[in-house]
Amino acid sequence: MKNRQSQGFTLIELIIVIVILGILAVTAGPKLIGISSDARISILQGIQGAMKSSMSMTLSYGHVQGVTNALNQDLTLPNGEVVRLDYGYPEHSWETAWQQMLEGDFELKSSGGICDGDADLCVDSDFNIGGDVSVAGSSSAMVIWPNGVSTADNCYVYYAYSAASRGNEPVIGAILDGC
Repeated sequence: MKNRQSQGFTLIELIIVIVILGILAVTAGPKLIGISSDARISILQGIQGAMKSSMSMTLSYGHVQGVTNALNQDLTLPNGEVVRLDYGYPEHSWETAWQQMLEGDFELKSSGGICDGDADLCVDSDFNIGGDVSVAGSSSAMVIWPNGVSTADNCYVYYAYSAASRGNEPVIGAILDGC
């Protein structure tokens, strides 16, 4: 009797493997989608914390340099960067303030929308926050949101500040409902 060598999978074996892979995909898929949502939320919470720390440090440096008593004051940071302050707080402008204080891969956008460029994060310095956030004297804010997401998805960090008068404090927060 001649021994036949197996030269591959039988049709039954292939079907069983495909069914098992399908079951794994159905059970693991939602978990992987949840991971990307959690990652976006973690990134934005990290940026929110970095913004709060940066704001606190610039206010302290501003007091030391005596630039907390008026609008449009330039503060020189220890690294030589210049940040524009209003009554000691950073302006809600990416170009004149936050770009010098935050490190990362950011793309400046002018009208919110979807962040679909090469950068990891997008920034809009004049985003209409509408009813999402209440800041006395201000209806706009600087917002930062992750790539692949739109500002309409409600997944962003905001910095809102009305420098209309001394004594107003900025509001830094996050809208994470749509992440």
